[in-house]
Amino acid sequence: MGAVMNMFPECLQADISLHLNRHLFDAVSSFEGARPGCLRALSMKFKTTHAPPGDTLVHRGDVLTSMYFISRGSLEILKDDVVMAILGKDDIFGENPCIYSTIGKSSCNVRALTYCDLHRIMRDDILDVLDLYPEFSEEFSRNLEITFNLRDKFKNQQQYFHTLQEEVAGVDPALLRKWPAQMERSNSQEDEEVRAAFRLPRQRRRQYTRRPSSGEESDS
Repeated sequence: MGAVMNMFPECLQADISLHLNRHLFDAVSSFEGARPGCLRALSMKFKTTHAPPGDTLVHRGDVLTSMYFISRGSLEILKDDVVMAILGKDDIFGENPCIYSTIGKSSCNVRALTYCDLHRIMRDDILDVLDLYPEFSEEFSRNLEITFNLRDKFKNQQQYFHTLQEEVAGVDPALLRKWPAQMERSNSQEDEEVRAAFRLPRQRRRQYTRRPSSGEESDS
């Protein structure tokens, strides 16, 4: 399918991709406010994945580089051989890339129970499109409901505070100043990598880099 699509002009590819993903955009309420150009750009980024019964789509510990939308079939979420959830048509799993500044790892295995068709989009791809449509980005982040968040959040208390900081930063970085002192980043060596990776989502980062520093005069 991909080889055939590449034979067509890009504008025609976008039209075909939008048609193929129309049910997804109609079924997921978080896409309701998107303009046609945004939907066309998103549809070009989605890939269709097929899984037979027993196939494992995500393993525990995998980096969560993609978000999955189920269009047909049933899957089970497993943690230590315990079934955490059963997902079906129109359910979403992975993590919301808009509220985490770093890529997470999966806390569970995801295995197909029946033949499944899924729409998959890479984290970087969806963030790139949302950067082009900032008026839709915040609405999408606010309305997106992940049926099962696979992110392995709470290995220890310190990591919990880091994760909470990331979630707050994705909504409104100014709120970080309101949280208690115990949420400050640790100075220990083991958290050096986390501190180096910690950054605001791209759209927020651009807004803050444009603001004058405390030493500069504001236009008032």
